[in-house]
Amino acid sequence: MNKIEDEPIGTEKCEQINVDANCAALSVILLSHIKQHLVSEKIISAQEIAAFASALDNIQHIHNELATRYGIKPKESCNEVKIAIADAFNKIEMDRQCCG
Repeated sequence: MNKIEDEPIGTEKCEQINVDANCAALSVILLSHIKQHLVSEKIISAQEIAAFASALDNIQHIHNELATRYGIKPKESCNEVKIAIADAFNKIEMDRQCCG
């Protein structure tokens, strides 16, 4: 009976790991998309600006969640943050493989 009771906790952890991985990947895609618009000479509409602001807010929230769970310090240098994010991605992927 204990093993059955433990399964939802394990399943929930796996679901959170998958959410972490998907959110981290989405934040990278959103940042890349925003960067492309900012360096282009295309006129950006008010709706696009609002969407970017919302995306940035979401990215900040996602980063804070991942930073808390994977020990990324918010005031590290750019290179240290890149290394910390890479380490977090590695941990997420190892956890995902354990979930099968």
